Order: sequence, then C-alpha cells, then structure tokens
Amino acid sequence: MIYQRFLDMILGLRTNMNPDFISCDYEIALFDTVSAGFPNAEIFECLFHIVKNFKKCINCKHLAAGYNADADFALHARMIPALAFVSIQDLDAAFQELSDNSPPEQQPVLDWLEDN
Repeated sequence: MIYQRFLDMILGLRTNMNPDFISCDYEIALFDTVSAGFPNAEIFECLFHIVKNFKKCINCKHLAAGYNADADFALHARMIPALAFVSIQDLDAAFQELSDNSPPEQQPVLDWLEDN
C-alpha cells in the first residue's frame, strides 16, 4: 500500500517515466509494485542492500564470531553476496559449487539465500 502511494506520487511528477532498469531494496511488496508500475523495466537489488541483508543474516544465525575470527570462514561467506555478479544462466551451478565447498557452519546462510 505504501509503495503504491509512493509510486503514484512519482508518476504524478513525471507521467512519461519509462525506465529500462531499476535498482531497489529487495522486498516482495516493493518488487511487485515496481514491476506493475514499470512492466518493461528490469529490476535489480542494489549491492548495498544485498550485503546489508547478508550481514544481518550472519548475525541472526549467530555466525558473526566465526566471520570475524576465521579468515577462511569469512572468505567463503563473502562469496555468498558475490553471487549477485554471476549471470542468471550460471547461477544455479555457481550456487551449488559454493554450497559444496563452503564450511558446514555456513549452511544456514545458504539456506536463507535460497529461500529469499
């Protein structure tokens, strides 16, 4: 509801707006509203929000200590948001390879990513 009102305000200011690309926070309601308002636009989640949500997940899963203390753990963990740079056609294979080679402690983060 709030996203629709916001989009209506934007379109009220610029009625001829027709972007090719939109970058925004990943939230289903926002994506749905933007997709409906700009059906021809490709929508991307911005890297800032990907990393922010990833770090929030690391904290929620109580993995921050391992992330901060273990360089190998942190390296593998940072590969998770780096999946944003993998092409769509290679994403499933990249995710599977990352899952197969990540420390088992990171499985909850990979599960979170897969679910979201």
